[in-house]
Amino acid sequence: MPLRISRPELFPDDTNPLPASGSSEQAALLDDELEIGNEGYLERLQQLSDVTDNIYPELLGAIRNTVAQVMPGKRLRILDLCSGVGVVSLKMIEADLPIETLTLADLSPELLRRAQTIIGKRVGAGRTPPIDTISLDLLVEDLRERTPGGYDLVVTCNAFQHFPRERQAELFRQIHDILGPSGVFVFESHFKPIRPAWKQSLVDEYQAKLRRTGAPEQFVLDAADHINNFHNYVNLREGYEWLEAAQFGFYECVFRKDEIGIFTAVK
Repeated sequence: MPLRISRPELFPDDTNPLPASGSSEQAALLDDELEIGNEGYLERLQQLSDVTDNIYPELLGAIRNTVAQVMPGKRLRILDLCSGVGVVSLKMIEADLPIETLTLADLSPELLRRAQTIIGKRVGAGRTPPIDTISLDLLVEDLRERTPGGYDLVVTCNAFQHFPRERQAELFRQIHDILGPSGVFVFESHFKPIRPAWKQSLVDEYQAKLRRTGAPEQFVLDAADHINNFHNYVNLREGYEWLEAAQFGFYECVFRKDEIGIFTAVK
């Protein structure tokens, strides 16, 4: 007998209202980012979920494999979008990715300053490529107006789940437009898992892992508040739909485990 139930009723979509630009809620989100945004950020991520061990190796693999195919041997003009404290940029430099210029973009000038400091401290002046920074609010500002464009690679990680669906779709179009010929977009975000009471189950897993690793109880509670207030988990199919609508010539989900998904796309 066929299952007579609509998809949203079976596994309900995330309808979390996210902070608007300039709101007190956006300020609270930024406070969260500033509180955790330091050299210990990666270690705290690993406390949250075993899946985080996969994010950066898989992200780097997606970058290396796609760039090697579409622009072998080229030194890359890279935009690290929503860079935070620069973890992705640091990983790319440490992996000896051929970087001509690196631009970090984030809402917070303070996070951008911390990112430059951490990168310089970890890899040293001799290995650090030329770095520019751009402070911008991706909820309202247009990348085509705020960046010079012509990038070979745009990468973003652990950020877009903080944006409404409609804004994510628009940002995909803008990213397509600021890429140069055969430019590559590598995108990691959080997606809705298919399981009963899926969002609460994620919160429960995060909190259980934090308690097992001895995190302070307030940090455990804050993690749940952050997910409930600031995360919107979209469906994986929406990533495909947004890349298609943005007119990327190639796109694929190259990694999926639990809530984490990584897409690569070529202009």
